[in-house]
Amino acid sequence: MVDKAVCVPVDYFVNKFCPSPPGTGSPPIPINNPFTQIVTLVNAKAEETDIEAAFAAAVEEHDLTPGLAFRKCVHKSSKDSTLKIDGAFHRTNNPDTPVPEDVELRPADQIVVVEFKRRGDECDPFSDDTDSCSEASSCENACGQITSTYAELAFAAQRRVAFFLLHVNGVNCRLTRWDRSGVVSTVSFDYCANWELFCQILWRMSQCSDEQLGLDPTAHRIYLSNPLYKFMDDMAQPRESDVEHESSHIDVNSLPRDGRVVYRYVRDLFKASLECDAPRYVLDVPDGTTTRQYLVGRPIFCAKGAMGRGTQAFAALDRQTGEFAWLKDCWRVAYFGIEPEGDVLQALNKAQVPHIPTLRCHGDLPGQRTVSPRVWRWAKKHDQSTEDGAASSRPPYDGDCPLRPHKHARLVVKEIGMPLRDCPTGKNLIRVISNCLIAHSMALKGPTPRLHRDISGSNIVMIPKLQRCKNGSWKVVWRGLLCDWELSKPVDAPISSLRQPMRSGTWQFMSVALLNDHNKPVEICDELEAFFNVILYYAVRYFTPNLDEPQVGAFIDEYFDQFNCYDNEWRCGFRKEAVLSNGVLKTGDGTKVLFGRHMDSLLRKLLRWFHANHIVRTYQAELEQATPPAPLLPDPDEDDEDDAISVSDEEGDPRVESISGASRKRPRAFSLDIYYQKDITARIPTAKEYEDAAKVQTHDAFIALLDHFMNLTWPKDRDPSGDRYPMNKDHGSARIDRSTGEYSTKIKGSQSVPIIPLGLDNERTDDSDSEDDED
Repeated sequence: MVDKAVCVPVDYFVNKFCPSPPGTGSPPIPINNPFTQIVTLVNAKAEETDIEAAFAAAVEEHDLTPGLAFRKCVHKSSKDSTLKIDGAFHRTNNPDTPVPEDVELRPADQIVVVEFKRRGDECDPFSDDTDSCSEASSCENACGQITSTYAELAFAAQRRVAFFLLHVNGVNCRLTRWDRSGVVSTVSFDYCANWELFCQILWRMSQCSDEQLGLDPTAHRIYLSNPLYKFMDDMAQPRESDVEHESSHIDVNSLPRDGRVVYRYVRDLFKASLECDAPRYVLDVPDGTTTRQYLVGRPIFCAKGAMGRGTQAFAALDRQTGEFAWLKDCWRVAYFGIEPEGDVLQALNKAQVPHIPTLRCHGDLPGQRTVSPRVWRWAKKHDQSTEDGAASSRPPYDGDCPLRPHKHARLVVKEIGMPLRDCPTGKNLIRVISNCLIAHSMALKGPTPRLHRDISGSNIVMIPKLQRCKNGSWKVVWRGLLCDWELSKPVDAPISSLRQPMRSGTWQFMSVALLNDHNKPVEICDELEAFFNVILYYAVRYFTPNLDEPQVGAFIDEYFDQFNCYDNEWRCGFRKEAVLSNGVLKTGDGTKVLFGRHMDSLLRKLLRWFHANHIVRTYQAELEQATPPAPLLPDPDEDDEDDAISVSDEEGDPRVESISGASRKRPRAFSLDIYYQKDITARIPTAKEYEDAAKVQTHDAFIALLDHFMNLTWPKDRDPSGDRYPMNKDHGSARIDRSTGEYSTKIKGSQSVPIIPLGLDNERTDDSDSEDDED
C-alpha cells in the first residue's frame, strides 16, 4: 500500500465521487445530532460491536440513507479467513436482492462497506501528513485487513470499476474509494462533531446510482427470475456428444455433426462456475463497432490483490451462438505505447502464427479508466491538462506518479485450455513446451516481429485435439498454447522507449540476467531460459524427482520465489543464480535434483547451454566495461605455451584450448582483450562454452532437442500424489508472491490460467508418431 494512497479534502472527495443529484434541493437533515450515543461509547472505551450497533441504529432511526439499508455482518469472509466485514449498505428497492439479516454475508449484494475501529491513530490505516499508509504495525495490519478482506473481496465477488469503503475510527471517519491503481481517501474528520456534514454525505451516497458507487455498467446481473439463468443451467448439463478428454480412442460417430466439439472438462468448468449460488452476469464485450454479450458465473481464475491488472478469467457462453469461449477481463496498463492484447492477437492470427489463442472479439470498455492517478496529480498540483486525457506527445508514463493508470478491457478467445499442472506425463509436458516454442519463434518471423516477454507457467496451457491415426481411429492428443501476449513488444521498438517504470514479467520464471539488471532489454536467450524454468518447475512439483516433499517445497521456494535486495532493488535469489553459475541442479543442502533418464538428460543439456550463456555474457559484460590502455603488440619472443592449459567439458567433447591467469596470448593473433585482464574477474569462456551459448540465441537448437526427446519412449512419470508441493509449509524467507508479484512472507500455490480448443485435426499420422509411447 505504500505510495498507493492519496488523501484529499472531504469536499473534493464528495463533490467528485458523490455529487448532489440535480433538482433535488437540500437534503433532509435531522434536528438533533444522531451520533451523540457514539461519543458516549467511545469515551467509555466501549467495544467495536457496541459502536456498530449505535451507528446502525442512528442510520435507521433517522433514515439517513433512503434507498440503502445498513446491516452488520457476523460471518467471516470465508471459512479459511480470520477476518470479516463489519457492515455494509444494501439496496432496498431491488426485489431480486432483498436486504439480508445481520447474520448473512452476501458480498455480491453489498453496495458500500463500513469498517469500525474503536479509536486512536494506531487504528487509522492512512495518514493526513503523507500520501501513503502509516508505517506503524497496527496501521499496516488495519490497511492489510481492508485490502485483503474488503476491497479484494468486493472486486472478486462483483463486477466493479471501483469500491467505496467508509472507515469509522471512534468519532472520526474517512471516506475511501478504491480502484485498480490505488485508493483515494479523505482526511480524517470528526463525524460526530460535524454531524450535519456527515448526514449530508450519507444522503448523497444513498442518491448515487450503482454506477456512481463503482458497479460496472457493462456487467448486467442475471437473477433467478431471468430466463437466461435457466439457460445457463441447461448448458451446464452434460451431453452425450461431449468428448472425454482423457480417452485414448474416440468413436467418431458420437461426435456432433455440426463439428462443434465440446470437451467434457469445458462443460465441467462452466458448471463449476455456477455452483454455490455464484452471481451470474451478462458481460458486454466490444467487437469493432458492435457489442457481443457473454454469460458468465464465478471467475475460474481471479488474480490476488485489490490493485494491479486484476485479471479475471471466465468459462463463458456466447449468448447468441451458445458456444463456449474463454473470456479474459482485466485492467490493462494504460501507458502510451502499450498495445492492447487483442490488437496483438489479431495481428498474430492474421500472420498465421500457430499455437496461440484464436481471437473472437476484444476492446476497451468505454469510459472505464482508473481515476486515482489523476486525483494524485491534482493533489500534487501537477498540470491539470493531464487529467483530461493523454496526448501522443506526452512521455510513455508519468515518472513522478507512483499510481499506474489502468484501462478496463475484455478479450474473448475460442479455446478453453487446461493448466500445465494437469499434464499427464513428462512427454506431454515436453510436447506442450515445444509447441509454444514454435509459436514464440514464429511470432519473431511475422510482419511485426515481437517477443512475448512474460513466459510463465500460467501463460502456457494445454488443449486437446482430435487426431486421426493411421488405422483410421481417432484419439485425443495434447498440444500447447502460448497465451497472454499483453506484455509483448516488437523487437524493433527503440531501446530507449521505456513504456512503463517497472520491469515486466513473472518473477518466478524470469532469467537471471533480467532479474539482476532491470534495465536490460529482453532477448531471445532470456525467453528461452524462462521456458527452461517452466519445464523445471512443473517437473519438480508434479512429477517424480528424487526429493521428498519438504525438499520439493524448499527447492521451489529457494529457486523460484526468493530474492535478494541490493541498493533498494530486488535481485535474483541465491539458488537460481547458483544453479546457473555452477551449471548443476542442486538443492540448498547439496542434493542433486534427479527425475528419470530422459528428463535428467534434457534438463542437464539445457542447463549446460544456459550455464555457458551466463559465463559468456558475464565475461563480455566485464570486457565492455573495462578501460583499455594504448594498444601494444605482444612480444614475439615470449613463449605462448607457458600460460595455456587444456580443459574438457563434462560431456567428453574433445579438449579445447582455454586460457587462465593474468594474461592471455594467442600465437599470430592480436586482440585488445589481452590488456583488459587486470580489470576482469570473470573467467574467460572456453570454445565449447561459446558454442553452447550460441545455441540459446535462436530457437532452433531448443526445438530440435525437444523433438529428439519426444521421439523417445517415456515411462509413466506423473507423481501419484498429483502435487508434491507442501502447501501448508512456510519456509520463512524473503520471497515474491507468485499470484501478485508483490513481496510476501508466505508462499502461495502456483495458479495457472487455462485458456482454450475445439476442432478436428484431420492429419493422418502413424500411431507411433502421434501417441504417447509409455512403458
